[in-house]
Amino acid sequence: MLNSEGERPNERFQADIDGLGTAGKELLAWLREIAEVDGALPLVVQTCQIADRLAEIRQKIKTSGLILSRDRRNPLLAEEARFMKQYALNWRNLGLADRDPEEKRRVGRPSGDLWRPRD
Repeated sequence: MLNSEGERPNERFQADIDGLGTAGKELLAWLREIAEVDGALPLVVQTCQIADRLAEIRQKIKTSGLILSRDRRNPLLAEEARFMKQYALNWRNLGLADRDPEEKRRVGRPSGDLWRPRD
């Protein structure tokens, strides 16, 4: 299926996919195993890029330490938190944070034996 520019969806993001590092490529491979991700490819690629940045930041934190000097925290910790927040948001937007739809709690009072009026 072609998009409005006459290209396949994967072709548009192929350069971004090719530019992924190890963490991003591993995440993309896993996501492709568990789900059909082509419909959400822009968000999937962004999430994989964030995974790469997080891997880089964590390696630098591991090398330089949590505390740089006396009372000065490593500024990369704030960057890690910022990227983790976006990663979690993307994860949720991709529907990966949701439970199995069958397990989701329904709105309203439970049916059957699960609900009893208070005395």
